[in-house]
Amino acid sequence: MFIRFYILLSCIFFSSIGLVNAQSDKNNIRVALIIGIAEYDSIEAPPLPGVVADIISAKKIALAMGISEKNITTLRNQEATKANIVKKFSEFSAQAADGGRAFIYFSGHGTRGFDPVTKNCYEGLLSYDRQVITHDEIAVATKKLNDRVDKSIVMFDACHSGGVINTQLQPRGGISKLTPKFYSKASVGELAMCSQPSNFRARGLFENSSRLGALQENLVFISAAQPDEVSYDEGINKGGVATQAIRDCLLGSAKDLNESGGVSLAEIQSCAQETVNTKLPGPIYLPHHITIRGNRNLIPVASTAPTLIEAIPLVTPATPISLTQNTPSGSNKLEVVKPNSSLPVVTNKPDATTLVSPNLAEASKPIEVAQSQVNNTISVMPSPNKLPPEKPLETTPSAVIETPLASMATLKDIELQRNPARKVDVQLVKKELKINKDYLDLKIKSNHDGYLYLVLLGSDKTSFYVLYPNKLDLNNQIKAGKVVSLPSQSWKIKAAGPVGIDHILVMVSDSPRDLKVLGALGNDPNSPFVYSLNTLEGRSHLINYLTKSAVGGSEKFAAQIISVAEVQ
Repeated sequence: MFIRFYILLSCIFFSSIGLVNAQSDKNNIRVALIIGIAEYDSIEAPPLPGVVADIISAKKIALAMGISEKNITTLRNQEATKANIVKKFSEFSAQAADGGRAFIYFSGHGTRGFDPVTKNCYEGLLSYDRQVITHDEIAVATKKLNDRVDKSIVMFDACHSGGVINTQLQPRGGISKLTPKFYSKASVGELAMCSQPSNFRARGLFENSSRLGALQENLVFISAAQPDEVSYDEGINKGGVATQAIRDCLLGSAKDLNESGGVSLAEIQSCAQETVNTKLPGPIYLPHHITIRGNRNLIPVASTAPTLIEAIPLVTPATPISLTQNTPSGSNKLEVVKPNSSLPVVTNKPDATTLVSPNLAEASKPIEVAQSQVNNTISVMPSPNKLPPEKPLETTPSAVIETPLASMATLKDIELQRNPARKVDVQLVKKELKINKDYLDLKIKSNHDGYLYLVLLGSDKTSFYVLYPNKLDLNNQIKAGKVVSLPSQSWKIKAAGPVGIDHILVMVSDSPRDLKVLGALGNDPNSPFVYSLNTLEGRSHLINYLTKSAVGGSEKFAAQIISVAEVQ
C-alpha cells in the first residue's frame, strides 16, 4: 500500500510517555529453575560428571532468554532430593509473575517403572535420594505456574529408555566417555511391562500438563531423546550432548531459515539435531532425537539486540510538519503540508502519498497542484547504501525466500507468540478498497484491557510500517469490550495502490512497548509513522519490539493478521 495519509488537525493534545529501560532487573519478570544432579546418594546410580557443565550451559540459556541472574534458582546434587524438588516447584510457581516467562531445566538420570498400586506405567526424573518424581507429579506441582505465566519452557536432559545397561561407554574417535542418563530400581519384568512405545505419549509431562489445563500454545516441553532412546552425558567440561547442541543453537548457531528476523524453537531443534547426528553418527552409538512438544513456533531469544535511541519527539498542532518520508526502497512517499500553508492539498507522483489540508471541509475534495508549487516541504530519503545488506537465505538451492515473503513471515512469527487466553476481534468495514477512493476503516474489540498496535505490510510487498501508535495519535490504550475505530478522526489512510493485498497485524498487549525501541526500527524524527527497515535486522527489531514487555508487566498479548485488497 502506498499510503495516502490525511491529517485532520482539530484540537489534538499529546501527553508525554515515560520511557523505561526494558533491561532493568527490577522490571524483569522472567524466572528460571535449574536442577542438576551429578552425583547420587549411592554408587548404584552412575555419576554424571558433565552435569556441572550442564548447569553452566543452562544458566547461559536462561540469561539469553532475558532472565536476570537474580531470578535464576539452582538446585545441585544433595539439594535436589525429591521432597526439596517438589517443594521448589511449588515455590517457583508461586513466585513466577503473572504474564511472565518461566524456564525449567533438569539434568540427571531419567527413569521408568511400573506402579503396582495404580497398575500403571510411569516416567519421571530420579532425585538425588533415588526417588522418582513422576511426570504426573511434576505436572501437578507446576499447574499454578502454567496458569500464571505467559510462556513456560521445560527442558529435560535425561532419558527414559529401559533397555540401557547402567555402565559407561567408551566411544571411538575423539568423543569423550559417554554415560547413559538413565537409571531404574525397577525389576526387569516391570520395565518390560512399560516398554511398549504405544504407551509413551500417554505418560509424558506435556500430556499430563495439558490434561490439567495448560494451554498448548503457552507450554513447551523439550526432551533430549525420544522415550525409547538414550541420551548421553559426555563428561566433565562437556555435559549432555543434547544440552550442548541446544545451547549453541539457541545462542546463535541456528539459522533463521525464513529470514523473518526471529529464530523459532523449531529452527533451533533442526540445528541441534544436526549437531547430535554429527557427534553420534552410529552405527555403534546411534544419535538420539531431540523432541519438542507444544509451541514449536515460540521464539525464545532475541536474535538481534535493538539499538536504543533517544525518545521519539512528540508532534503537537503548534509544531510545523514538513517532510517526505520514504521506505528504504524509496518507493513509499508521505508528504505533509505545514499547518500554516495556504496550499489546500499536495499531490505527488502516482507512487506518492498525499496529505490533505487541515481544512476539514476540504478534506473530501482533493485538489491537485503542480509539484513546483510545493515549496514548503522537505524530502528526507534514507540512503540505500547505508542499510544493512540482505543476507542470502541459507537453505536448499531451490528454496529462495524473497524479502516480501520474509516480511510476511515476520508478521506470522509475531502472531504465533500470542496467548490464546487473550483475544482481539477485528472487523473491516470494507474488505476491498478502491485505489484513490476508499479509506481504511477498522473496528477493533479486545477481551482485555491493553495497548493496541497496528503494523502494515503494503501491497507493494516492501512497505513496512508501524501505523499505530504514531506521533499524531499516541494514546493507544484500549478497554475490554469497547470498540475502537482506526484510523481515528485525527488521521486517515486512503488506498493508493498498487493493486494487491495489504496485510495488517493487529495486536493488543497487556503492557506497553518501549518507544525507544520503536524508534530503532527506522524512525524519521519528522514523520508521524515509523517504518521498519525491511532487512533481516529491521524485521528482528520489529519482533523484539512487539513481543516483549518494556515495563516489567504481563507479556501476554492477542494478535491477528487481517488482509485487505486494493483494487482499481
